[in-house]
Amino acid sequence: MNALRIAAMLLGGLAACGSSGAGLGGAAAGGEGATGGEATGGDGPTGGNGAGGSTEGLSIGFDGVQAFDAEVADNAEANARIRQARVFFGHQSIGANTLEGMAALGFAAPWVHWDFPESADYNGGAYFGQEYVGQNGDPKGKAAAFRSFMIDAGYGGRVEIAGMKVCFVDFDDDGAGPAVGDAAEMQALEQAYAAAVSDVREAYPSVRLFHVTPPLVAADYWSVSRNGARVELGDWIQATYGGVDVVFDLQDVESTDPATGQRCVAGGQWALCDVNAAEDGAHLSLAGSERVAKAFLVMLARITQE
Repeated sequence: MNALRIAAMLLGGLAACGSSGAGLGGAAAGGEGATGGEATGGDGPTGGNGAGGSTEGLSIGFDGVQAFDAEVADNAEANARIRQARVFFGHQSIGANTLEGMAALGFAAPWVHWDFPESADYNGGAYFGQEYVGQNGDPKGKAAAFRSFMIDAGYGGRVEIAGMKVCFVDFDDDGAGPAVGDAAEMQALEQAYAAAVSDVREAYPSVRLFHVTPPLVAADYWSVSRNGARVELGDWIQATYGGVDVVFDLQDVESTDPATGQRCVAGGQWALCDVNAAEDGAHLSLAGSERVAKAFLVMLARITQE
């Protein structure tokens, strides 16, 4: 399991995959109850490949959480650099949790915009725009929606950094996502994602693209058995884009116990740690949201360092 990652160190359905907070701008809800997987002595965090130099092939995971204070919180130059970036992020609810964590860390309006942007909003310079891309349960459609925002809506001509992610619910039994062991459906998703990325790269070669490994669920969540498929797509993202773009290893952050550095597992697969999970066992608690946001901001700091 995770051999590729170790070698290479992604509006609708909000009822199923909605923000765990009280509203789009609210903090992630839920405590840190017994919904997460337990930290074990299994394979440890993969982490990223460090800061400095070109960010081609950069992968950032739990190491970004550890690096946040030095590279962002206590670095005035990096703080200013991040807040001047023009970023587009296509996501669903775990992306919203990430933005909630960013707000808790002091990265919010006027740079981050919760209202959905128009491409012209980027004309004024610094702007972090986000959209709920596609429909939950249809990850291939999410890739197509990201392509449409970037190319058809013209975001690609105005942003410097862009990326998208799929949701944990895209792998559930009641979704259109790939089932564990469904090689044909997984291949179709990989092809759809790769085609969208290729079109965006061809249209806007100067945009720095980032890719996000799919979010996991905790041990007590009903579709925990689908974490295998979530990890499989994460491995593919690392192997396909880890050498050419930036990979935000959300799975690594979610499944690493911050107190011990050990991996949280369930059924032999990486799982969302209890300490990071909201009460539903799938979304992020505020503490988990902040950890993910720390790594995400370190990613932006390293990208904008070029």
